Order: sequence, then structure tokens, then C-alpha cells
Amino acid sequence: MAQRLPPEVRRERIVDTAMELLAEKGYRGLTMKAVAERCGLTAPAVTYYYRDMPTLLIAVLRRRDALDGDRFIPTGPDDTLTAEDIAAGVYQSMMEDPHAARLRTVMSIEAMDPSHPAHDACKERDEAVVAFLVSHLGDQYDDADRLARTLIAALEGVQSAWLRHPDYIDLKMSLQDIVNWVITEHVASCEALAAERARA
Repeated sequence: MAQRLPPEVRRERIVDTAMELLAEKGYRGLTMKAVAERCGLTAPAVTYYYRDMPTLLIAVLRRRDALDGDRFIPTGPDDTLTAEDIAAGVYQSMMEDPHAARLRTVMSIEAMDPSHPAHDACKERDEAVVAFLVSHLGDQYDDADRLARTLIAALEGVQSAWLRHPDYIDLKMSLQDIVNWVITEHVASCEALAAERARA
């Protein structure tokens, strides 16, 4: 007889199992049937908690994001993230779980279509990542929201290039370079805007 578990425990176990399969086989090897078999459940039992694969994948990504947050160790003043901290956190995340990084990239592309079942969830996740970064940049920069969004866009470009062709770029150096460049350009832009306003 299957062990009766509280619904939240069951949901957590399904996500944990999906993450295990993702690490072993990649996102293309992740199916509702495979998750159900590993959990000792039927496929309908899994869909009771996660109605379809996009819903389950979003749950996996949110769990991955929560774990990734621990990889960003602030070393700046008042526990803020420096450029080096940001680049190092992204690099560590990609090295330790490249399948999850690939899943994030594929999902973000597929979910650009507003009719995609994960479209709204991906948008919410994007905003959560922005909020995380803004909160850890502190008062170091003017218009931290714009800086965070630009950093995320630039970092996604580097990650996508590396995922397509791992030998194409040096991931660690490229991440550091792009973070430094974005922050330098952002500071210069804010200073130029402040000077223009002062002259007006």
C-alpha cells in the first residue's frame, strides 16, 4: 500500500524527483511518466498536483532559483553584491547544474508566446529575479531596477552562447567581463543624466 503523505509533502517530493531526473537525463528526459515511476505514483496522481509538464517545470525552476540564491554571497559594504559576487554566483550555478541552466533558457524562449501555458509564470519568475538582484545591490547605484534588468539580459546572452557552444567562450571570464561592462556603462549613463539635469 502506498504511503499516505500530506499534500504539501507529496508536492515537494514530486519536485525533488523531477530535479533528480533533470540532473540525470536533462530536460528532454523529464516526463510525467518518469517522475511518476520514480515517485511510486501513477501519472494521473502527478497531474493532480501539477496539471502539466510546464507547470511542473516552473516549480522545478522556482526551487532551483531558491537554491541558486544561496550561491550569491555578498562581499560588498552592508552585505551588498559586488560585480565579482554576481558573476561568481551565476558561474557556480551553471557549473553545478547545467541541465537546469539549459531548462531555464529553453523555457524562457518557448514561453515568449503569450499563449504558452508557462508564459505568465515565467514572467513572474523574471520579476522575482529582478527583485532579488535589486534588493542585493542596495544603494550602491542609481536606478537599480534598470541596472538589474540590463544585467539579467546581458547575462542571459552569455549563458545562451555558452550553452550552445561550450568551447565558444570562456564562461567565467565572459561573465565577469559582461557584469563589469554593464555596471560601468550604467554608472556613466546615470552620471551623464545627472549632469544634463543639473545644466537644465
